[in-house]
Amino acid sequence: MPRAPRAIDITGQRFGLLVVQRREGTHPSTGEAMWLCLCDCGQEIRRKSASLRLRKPGVVQSCGCRPPVPLIDIAGRRFGAWTALERAANVGHLTYWKCRCDCGTERPVCAQSLLRGASKSCGCQGPTGKPYTARPGSRTRRNHRVPDLAGQKFGKLAVVRLMREGKGGRAVWWCRCSCGGSGGNPGYARAMTHNLRSGNTVSCGCEQRKRSKGRQAAPPGEA
Repeated sequence: MPRAPRAIDITGQRFGLLVVQRREGTHPSTGEAMWLCLCDCGQEIRRKSASLRLRKPGVVQSCGCRPPVPLIDIAGRRFGAWTALERAANVGHLTYWKCRCDCGTERPVCAQSLLRGASKSCGCQGPTGKPYTARPGSRTRRNHRVPDLAGQKFGKLAVVRLMREGKGGRAVWWCRCSCGGSGGNPGYARAMTHNLRSGNTVSCGCEQRKRSKGRQAAPPGEA
């Protein structure tokens, strides 16, 4: 009986939004190698080798957290106050478009956020689509908006998408770290708006671990 070909080790490789963590046995029916993958959203999922290598035009591999969005041309289209101008540099495997807001602000915006209606302005407009205007004597109306940080960088973190809305600085963002998850670091982080803007959160934790190792390695009295 011929032996099954040895599975190629794909640990650490990225397929769309999935990063392969380790081998997880074989498929009970086909005998194919199974792999434990970590999605950019934080969920883990087991996939066959063939499923990971399967490529379809415009389809991005994920755990199922987001439907595949075709890479369509949206130049000139409007999404709320945004007008898509041209393709911008991708962030990881996410497609970004350079957009202009009605207020004049220009910024790269994730195509999925535009197509799903998650991003309708640069943050200058409220949920009703009307510009924020402070009431006489009020200091809180503008502070309660959720600014769009997608595509911006804070330290080693690149903001990917909004995870949970909140008032003021309590919105939570999903960020990817430039360390790439090397050295046992997660490579991603969930961070609040005010922590990103104030500099309290600048990495997935890799910077803190690096400083901690440096203090441990320092001779006594020099830490």
